Amino acid sequence: KDQIKILEPSEYRYIKDSQYKAPNVNDMTFFDEHEEAYDTLGFPKETQMEIFNMVVAILTLGNCEFDEDGDACKLKDETPMTDAAKMLGVEASVLKKMVLVRLIKVGRDVTEAGRTVAQAEQARDGLARLIYGRLFKYLIEEINKTLSEGAPTEGQYFGVLDIAGFESFEKNSIEQLFINLSNEHLQAHFNNHIFKMELDDYKAEGVEVAGGLTYQANDDIIALIDSKSSILATLDEEISVPKATDMTFVAKVLKNFDKHPRLIKSKFANAGNFGIAHFAGPVTYEVAGFLEKNVDKPPDESADVFLTSSFGVLKKIGEKIAAELAEASAP
Repeated sequence: KDQIKILEPSEYRYIKDSQYKAPNVNDMTFFDEHEEAYDTLGFPKETQMEIFNMVVAILTLGNCEFDEDGDACKLKDETPMTDAAKMLGVEASVLKKMVLVRLIKVGRDVTEAGRTVAQAEQARDGLARLIYGRLFKYLIEEINKTLSEGAPTEGQYFGVLDIAGFESFEKNSIEQLFINLSNEHLQAHFNNHIFKMELDDYKAEGVEVAGGLTYQANDDIIALIDSKSSILATLDEEISVPKATDMTFVAKVLKNFDKHPRLIKSKFANAGNFGIAHFAGPVTYEVAGFLEKNVDKPPDESADVFLTSSFGVLKKIGEKIAAELAEASAP
């Protein structure tokens, strides 16, 4: 904390509404174990500090707020942007411009236009998610290199099984929908391996099942949420529709899946929600913020800015993104 400008958890917009202290966990002991794991895996102290800086930079980016400035916008306070840039090892002016100004490409011509407050907020959040996601991938790749001891790492991976559990709160949003979808997939996996495959084996071997054993499948729930014609597919489509809102999205969900037995409709018109009869029980989802949360488009020049970083970790991430973009655009 002495080397990185870290605020209190309640001062970060991204996490201020979360639980700051985990029950029965000593944060200092946990952090010491965390550093010891980095040391064991061969991460140099300099690299560890870069990683810690980048994590705090993500939280600091979230504190960047904007005011209208004509047709564009400006920062309410330069401090969070300046601090985040320092923690990322890039020029503050470059980071600021990437968030406040969008590049419009027409053929070979590139023009600049100021972002609105809403566009700047999307750019800020998209950039934060990009850094977070790419840092996670970087750590997995580096851990694989160490654990493989020089052997080819293709087809190998370092995985973390994080089962959050089924969630049903007073107010549920898209986060709960994704968590509950993951639990539906886990339930389907369990059904398939514990029941379906066993019953298929019994049938193939001519073994009769006493009492006609059956089980409750949840394939229809997964299809409702996550398939080519589903709630999430409808959400992705709605993002590209001009003047679309959360209410136009929920209206399409209620219309498109009106006859689906797992969809629960509110008794009130324009309630702004829909329900799903999950395997574990019914959950009502409030759609406010669905469209905004589903937009994940960081600034196009992110890779170029990362390449200017004085931090080796962020520079490697920039190189990785640039290589992927070049491969994707190759004829």
